[in-house]
Amino acid sequence: MPSNSFVELTLRTDLRRLLKAAGIFALLCGILAFPLEAQVNVLTQHNDNARSGVITNETILTPSSVSPATFGVIASRPVDGLISAQPLYVSNVNIPGLGLHNVVYVATLHDSVYAFDADRYTGANANPLWQVSFLNPAAGITTEPPTELGCISTTFNTEMGILGTPAIDAGSSTLYVVAKTKENGTYHFRLHALDLGTGFEKLGGPIDINGTVTGKIGPLSLITAGKNMMARPALLLSQGIVYIAFGSNGCDGGGTRGWVVAYSATSLMQLGIFNTAPDTTIAHGNIWQAGSGLASDDNGSIFFSTANGPFDANLGNTDYGSSVLKIGWGANGLGEKDYFTPFDQALLTGEDLDLSSAGVTMLPDQLGPHPHLIVASGKTGDIYLIDRDNMGRYNPVDNSQIPQYLPAGVGRMFSTAAYWNGSVYFTGQTQGISRFSLSNGRLTLLGRNPNAMCCAHTPSISANGNTNGILWVASGNGFSAFSASDMTLPALYSNSKLGTLAHFNTPTIANGKVFVGSNLALQVLGLLGNLQATSGNNQTVPSLTTAPLPLQVTAKDAYTGAPILGATVTFKDGGKGGVFSPNAGIVATDASGHASVSYTVPKLAGTYTITATYPASSTAKFTVTVVGGTATHIAVISGNKQTGALQTAFPLPLVVQLDDVYNNGVPGGTITFPAPSASGSFSPASVVTNAKGRAQSFYTSATKSGSLGITITSGALHQGMSEIVQPGPATRLTIVSGNSQKAAVSTTLPVKLAAKVADQFGNGIPGVSVHFDDTGVGGGFATSPTITDAQGRAIVSYTLPATPQVVHVTASLAGVSPVTFTETAQ
Repeated sequence: MPSNSFVELTLRTDLRRLLKAAGIFALLCGILAFPLEAQVNVLTQHNDNARSGVITNETILTPSSVSPATFGVIASRPVDGLISAQPLYVSNVNIPGLGLHNVVYVATLHDSVYAFDADRYTGANANPLWQVSFLNPAAGITTEPPTELGCISTTFNTEMGILGTPAIDAGSSTLYVVAKTKENGTYHFRLHALDLGTGFEKLGGPIDINGTVTGKIGPLSLITAGKNMMARPALLLSQGIVYIAFGSNGCDGGGTRGWVVAYSATSLMQLGIFNTAPDTTIAHGNIWQAGSGLASDDNGSIFFSTANGPFDANLGNTDYGSSVLKIGWGANGLGEKDYFTPFDQALLTGEDLDLSSAGVTMLPDQLGPHPHLIVASGKTGDIYLIDRDNMGRYNPVDNSQIPQYLPAGVGRMFSTAAYWNGSVYFTGQTQGISRFSLSNGRLTLLGRNPNAMCCAHTPSISANGNTNGILWVASGNGFSAFSASDMTLPALYSNSKLGTLAHFNTPTIANGKVFVGSNLALQVLGLLGNLQATSGNNQTVPSLTTAPLPLQVTAKDAYTGAPILGATVTFKDGGKGGVFSPNAGIVATDASGHASVSYTVPKLAGTYTITATYPASSTAKFTVTVVGGTATHIAVISGNKQTGALQTAFPLPLVVQLDDVYNNGVPGGTITFPAPSASGSFSPASVVTNAKGRAQSFYTSATKSGSLGITITSGALHQGMSEIVQPGPATRLTIVSGNSQKAAVSTTLPVKLAAKVADQFGNGIPGVSVHFDDTGVGGGFATSPTITDAQGRAIVSYTLPATPQVVHVTASLAGVSPVTFTETAQ
């Protein structure tokens, strides 16, 4: 390790260089303050060195613009492995030969770093601007394979290459990244300094990361436990120094401990090492923080939490298991400046409930006795609000030495809290996102989303200053956005189809887009392109014919409004059977952003919705109404076989449909309803079929009763219907047959007696009871009274009496004059 005087000289030199080259670089990296409004850079994990997770210059994405209809995946950039590190973003990078680009940088577990154009994804920008790989399989240089990783059922890592998020120095155009390789049986961690524009190595890199510390058990080497170590926390670039933290692979074996190694950002010379547990053989005390980086303030102090492990700092020793540490530079190099250890540290360590499952978040200055605060949590979900100037160290009784302690304040934390606009956000496991207000150095629960997340990762927040805050968070393999102003509201947007997401996935938001790392791809989410139906909508088309106008859409960029050339648009009718041409409805937009197809409609009538989409667009919709072709028959729809009185308008219209061979209604045909004067009339008598091919007319009866047959026509086509007209009240009784017969006594007359009951128009009245009577002369009737038949006739057989005589038979019913039959018995 270099001498203390050399370390201090290097620190001063690097700090002067930074202040001279970029007077606001400390703000640019967000050492404590939040990003400048005009800034569109994301240079470190969780957006700044305070690890606040907030970007406050987002003017495009708002709660009103983020919805499933307007927001989604607009590009997917292939990479060679799982992306665990947070993507980083730099504006206006000069790529030699390609000009200025907004660039998103991505590192993979397969030991590659990619630079992609952040805004354009086709043509010359379809491929990475550059890519570098740190592997050389032919020379035996590979990533660490899954068989050697250990605990892959916990970490789900497919290999071990680049795990921690890099850090970027925009002033010097340098990206710092740590890659792990296996090289012919040995394990190496190397620090690379890459040029932002080319990916080329700078500053004499890469350099092997190693170092030793000497504790009470003797010298310890970082690389000795290299097989079981991971550089999971993000790199920290603070005041000209690159800090790299290490911990175990999750199994806590093989002599793993927590290490912090510091290098000069200008020379890559190692400046110092800090070890969290150098005094005991038990090891542990690892640093992992769910991938979150060490935090730093503007005084150069470094803050982080440790995992379960030995703790004896209260006894004057240097083991810091399950603690929150503050380290910095002093006479002895990089060392502990202060710490906080929970009173139940032994329980936390014994039950593997360490604090390092969550990163630490530095908070803006507060009123009151504790202006400089940092918030931490862990696997228990306890919340610790700690004074950075006086962290409280260890109190074996309780945690009353810190400004605030909220036991089980949230669910188990495997993420880092975020801060925006006076609120702190926690994404505890199996719990909805929690929002706490921060006022005068105290946290108060404001609201919690009612929908629990199984395994929420570290959130990021985008906002335009203190407005339009959106909280973005992955949970398992799902990804969601919420209004940061009210966490009790449902998600603005959710997507469960981004692929496999790494543990502790953290999204990046910049310039109206959201970048999410997944397995084998960087997913780019943003405003969907504006796709509008510009021709061919609302057409009416006969069955199985081609719409006269093509269906045309226009695609425009959601960000610039410019036409989109070469977007592949897919037209679909939901499987209804229509035919698109050309290319089955898959066409590319032209230079004007237009794409069009012809559409042959299905055979069945109806209103069809046709959608036009391309993956990064909203959906354009067309409505096409299919109607019948050549008429082949008339179908009765309603109004048949009604029953009504004479000279009365029947209540229901007679409705028929002019159909083609597929039973589709044919519009525009003429239907004629007959109008015989005795049978009644129709209004109207001639009707043109409507859009459904239907026609209707109302029927008014005349003076004829009974079941009236109606023949409805359209050209040569005919269709029968019938209506039932009831007769009026009985007004007369007449003899129909059987009068004036002669026959032998005691015989039945050969012709039955028949009397008709009729209304005023002579319509027979069925179902009427007629009484026959021979005044008691001894004759006999087959039935009496007798019920009239359908024609209104009462018919009865009569047997003459036993003595010769003239017989008078009377037929009668109430209210009507009777009639008399005269018969002779011989």
